[in-house]
Amino acid sequence: MKKVFFVVFIAFCFILTSCNPYNNVNKRIDFFICALTDLIEYDKELNSNMKYIGIEILNSELTKDDFQQILSRIEDKYSVKAIYYTAEQKNEDMKKSNTYKVLYLSINVTEVKSSHVKVSCSKAGAEFGAAGYFAAYYQYKNNEWILLKTEDEWLS
Repeated sequence: MKKVFFVVFIAFCFILTSCNPYNNVNKRIDFFICALTDLIEYDKELNSNMKYIGIEILNSELTKDDFQQILSRIEDKYSVKAIYYTAEQKNEDMKKSNTYKVLYLSINVTEVKSSHVKVSCSKAGAEFGAAGYFAAYYQYKNNEWILLKTEDEWLS
C-alpha cells in the first residue's frame, strides 16, 4: 500500500510541475523576454549610453537556439546589440575602463512551481557602474506572463 501511495504521490507531483507554462519552450522564451523587459525598464538611469545589452541567464534549460531567439527579440525591441555576457566579463571590463560599456542583465531561475516562476535579477550599467538586484515572481495568466511581485534589494 505504501508503494502504491508513493507512486501516486510522485505522479501527482510530476503532473503539478509539468502544468507550469514555463515547461513549454516557446512560453519559456516569452517568459525571458518579459523578465528582461521588466529588468531593462527597472531603474532606467542605468540604461544611459547603452550600446550593448549583455545577457546572462542561469538555470534556464535554454538551448543555444532558444538563447539566440531571446537575443534577437531584445535587439529588435530596443534597437541595440544584445550579446551573451557573463558576470566575469563584466568585472574584467570594469577593471579595464572603470565604466560599463555594456548594460549587464542577469536572470537566475530559482524556483519553478505550478503557480509561479521565481527569478533573481541583477542589472549593472550607466557610466559609473551602478548596480542592483531584486527577486521577481511571475505567473502565466491569460496567455501572457505577469509580474506578481518583487522583493527589492536595489543598490544603485
